[in-house]
Amino acid sequence: MCNAELIESLASAYDAAPKIDAHTHLSWRQPAATAVEDIVFYHMLGAEWNAAGIQPHVPEHRRSHSHSPTDWTTLLQAAGNVAPRIRNSALARALLAIGRDLFAITRQHLDANFLQELNAAVASRADLAAWAEHLFDRLHLVAVMSSNCGGSADLQVFPQRVHQRIQPTYERDFFLPAKHARAIVAHIKTHHGIDITDLDSATAWFWHDMTSLYQVGARIQVKWFPPTELMATLDKDRAAAAIRSALAGQEPSPEEAAALATYMFAQRLAFARAHGQTVQICSMAVHITQDTYTLPLTSEVFLRNLVAWIDRTPDVNFDILNCDPVTEPFFLSLARTRPNVYLCGVWWHAMSDAWIEEMFYRRFLTVPLCKLSGFFSDAYCAEWIYGKHVLMRSGIVRALARAVHAGVFTPDECPAVLRQLLYETPARLAGLPSTREQPVSG
Repeated sequence: MCNAELIESLASAYDAAPKIDAHTHLSWRQPAATAVEDIVFYHMLGAEWNAAGIQPHVPEHRRSHSHSPTDWTTLLQAAGNVAPRIRNSALARALLAIGRDLFAITRQHLDANFLQELNAAVASRADLAAWAEHLFDRLHLVAVMSSNCGGSADLQVFPQRVHQRIQPTYERDFFLPAKHARAIVAHIKTHHGIDITDLDSATAWFWHDMTSLYQVGARIQVKWFPPTELMATLDKDRAAAAIRSALAGQEPSPEEAAALATYMFAQRLAFARAHGQTVQICSMAVHITQDTYTLPLTSEVFLRNLVAWIDRTPDVNFDILNCDPVTEPFFLSLARTRPNVYLCGVWWHAMSDAWIEEMFYRRFLTVPLCKLSGFFSDAYCAEWIYGKHVLMRSGIVRALARAVHAGVFTPDECPAVLRQLLYETPARLAGLPSTREQPVSG
């Protein structure tokens, strides 16, 4: 079989495999975009618009909101002006695929005309719920994990949701920075009747909140770490001081903030251990300066501290969502040598089919296959599940073809490899049923 034939065969197997999107921020009420800006100014692509010199500046934006002061019509026109500058980037190509494959836009290049046609096509959809379900069917998505599940009112109606494939995950963190603390505490007291006055009452609230999401199906904890926030050991006194400062409207010191973040992480791990949850670690990205987009940078201190916690809790599974190719060898070794460490997809700054291919090829040759998951989109609207699918499919298929040529797998084994990658491993971590009795060997 020549390489072109192998690639085509693997792409078909990839398309046919059942899939789980292991990490999204979709609205469970309305996962599809309600306006074109939800798609065009997805934050990862928004950073590229800004780098290309768009004026006015694209705000940090996930989904459109009616109270937003942004003039999206003007910004869409401005994006058309700079679109040719980013047309070669992975995310720009993914946007082009969204228009081509989901909205039947035939233009070959990303430009102002393409964006205008996409705007009209998005606005013309009638039944967004049916459209989203059709997309899930098209991608063979069995489950879509989403952290976008709100308070008590949401939880009461969540079991009757239209999109039953959307499953909840728990990503909420405790209140910091201090400027939000008083408002959050007041909201909790009003809506839940819990008065937070110190670290103990804050801990009680945290467990109450985690339990509420667990009761509607959350089997995954999601933690995004700024690298300076994880300490190797607990410092309860400083964590308590952070709570006191925040409740007084004062910003805790960096040491107090790190102590509180670490203390709450320990609470997450205790809850995960007690309830059999998986913990997703989403990190390796950092704000170098305030109010600028993150960059992939991981400190040795953070990695050492993370491993200390992983080794301290061997009965909790950790799923690493890495966006820093420089640290990829570290996580390959971590997954290869720790029974409770898994690797999931490719995140954020590594979200390019080129990086995906290189990272997955190394994983195929290094880490047991039963510890690898293939896909998560980090999407804020359903259309970007498809955009990320296009990139992941391209990179994973090419990486798998290289593994075949290296003698790691045979062509006949590849459909089972893809099934393990795209469904079996993430299903196990999410507490979902397997589609077969035994996973593929490896």
